[in-house]
Amino acid sequence: MHVIIARHYMQLALRNRSFVAFATILIGMTIASGVIGLLSHQTIISVYNITASELQASGKAIPPNPFASASSLSLIKNMMIYIPLVGALIAIIIGNDAVAADRSAGVAKILFSRPINRAVYVRGKLLAASGILGGVLGVCLLVSCISLAIIIGHTSSVAEYVALIIFYFASFMYLLFFVLVGMISAMLLSSRLVATLSAIGVWVMVTFILPQIVSGVSPVASLNPVSQAIAYQNSQFFQFTSWFSFMSFAESYKHIAGGLLGVSSSNLLDALRFAVPITAAITALYVLTVKAAGAMSTYEGGSYE
Repeated sequence: MHVIIARHYMQLALRNRSFVAFATILIGMTIASGVIGLLSHQTIISVYNITASELQASGKAIPPNPFASASSLSLIKNMMIYIPLVGALIAIIIGNDAVAADRSAGVAKILFSRPINRAVYVRGKLLAASGILGGVLGVCLLVSCISLAIIIGHTSSVAEYVALIIFYFASFMYLLFFVLVGMISAMLLSSRLVATLSAIGVWVMVTFILPQIVSGVSPVASLNPVSQAIAYQNSQFFQFTSWFSFMSFAESYKHIAGGLLGVSSSNLLDALRFAVPITAAITALYVLTVKAAGAMSTYEGGSYE
C-alpha cells in the first residue's frame, strides 16, 4: 500500500512548479559552485605562479603551492551553504505538498474514512519524498564530481569521492528533517499558506536562532563554513545554554560538512554530534506525523488553500 501511495505522490510532485523551480535552482547553484571554484582555483594558481617566478628570479625561497596539501573538495565548499538554504526550502515544499495535495482534493478524507494504517500512509509519503530528495541530491553529486574533474584536470582520489558521498548523505538526513516539518505542518494547520510559513519559521529557528542561542554564533555567520562567535559568548547566559549545544544539529551539520569538504577539521565526535540528534529529531517527527495523520479523516476537500 505504501508503495502505491509513494508512486502516486512522486507523479504529482514532478508536476509541481514550485518544486521543479527550486530543484532547478539548487542544481544550478551546484553548477555555480563548480564555476566559482574553477575561477578561484585559476586566479590563485595564476597569482602563485607569478609570485613564484619573481621569488625565484630574486633567489628567494618559493612557498609551497596552496593547493598542494588542500583537499580538492574545498573548491566546492559553497555547497555547505546552498544546501541548508535552497535545499531546506525544497524539502519543505516536498513535505508540505505531499499532504496538501490530498487535503485539497479531498483524498485524505476518503482514505482515512477507511481502515487504513496511518503509519503506512506516512511511510508512503516519506518514501516518495525521500526518493525525490535523493534524486535531486544525486544530480548535485554528479555535477560536483564533474566540476571537480574539470577544475583539477583529473579525477579525485577514492577517499575524496567517499567524503563527497558522505557529505551528500549527511545533507540528505539534514533535509529529511525539513520534509517531515513540511508534512506535519500541513496536517495540523488549516491553511496551506500558514502551514508553509510555519515550516519556514521552523527552518529559521533551526538555522539561525538556535545556533545563536546555544553556541554564541553571530547570526550573519550562521551559514559560513567557519563560525564566528559573538563578543559576549563568555557571558553566564551562553555558559548555561552551551550545555544544550547538542540540540543545534544545524551547527553540527556545518562542522561535519566543513570537515568532509576540507574546509575545517572534524572528527568522529563531530559526526556523532550530528548523527545522533538528527536521527532522534527525525524519529520524533515521524512519530508525531503518524499521530497527526489520524485527524485527516475530518478534513473537507477543496478548502485547503
